[in-house]
Amino acid sequence: MFARRTTPTTIERLGDPPSLRIGSLPGAASQMSRLETTASMLADAGIASTVSVDIWRDLWRKLIFISSFGGVCALANATAGVIRDQPRTRALFHAAVHEAAAVARAASTKITPADVDDAVSRLDYSDPRSTASMMRDLAAGKPSELYEQTGAIVHYGEWLNVPTPTHSVVYGALLPHELRARGDQHEPD
Repeated sequence: MFARRTTPTTIERLGDPPSLRIGSLPGAASQMSRLETTASMLADAGIASTVSVDIWRDLWRKLIFISSFGGVCALANATAGVIRDQPRTRALFHAAVHEAAAVARAASTKITPADVDDAVSRLDYSDPRSTASMMRDLAAGKPSELYEQTGAIVHYGEWLNVPTPTHSVVYGALLPHELRARGDQHEPD
């Protein structure tokens, strides 16, 4: 889900309605009935939810997209429509998605070619006005999720010996903005 604040008290939702995916860590199959109860309670409250059988895969799928979109959006200072319509910027996004998927696979996550295609196609059906919170935060001089998104791909890649040249460039280029927003001199360990 993409959203933006249009006034101090109004948030406009762009794209798909919000939903929640819940799951348990591997080896906690006994939690399934609790998860189903939670999903039912959420549905009663009007919140769409899905119980995941592989939450790690779902978390990685989200990170693959958001680290790639957020990083490219912030670096290019561009909307989803601009990234989608500019061939070189779209290629940058594609490269970032493929790198993040390679890192996920190296971390023993069952990321499939269809998962990669889904991450790429999310850009195609996103509202063309959508922007990433990382871009908005950095543009406003606020701390963003650079460390937790793009930085995570770079650092996991280093740890797992998976090259991440696209994410590394995005991270390196945005890092001075992030450090300035946080009032730091160096990235955290």
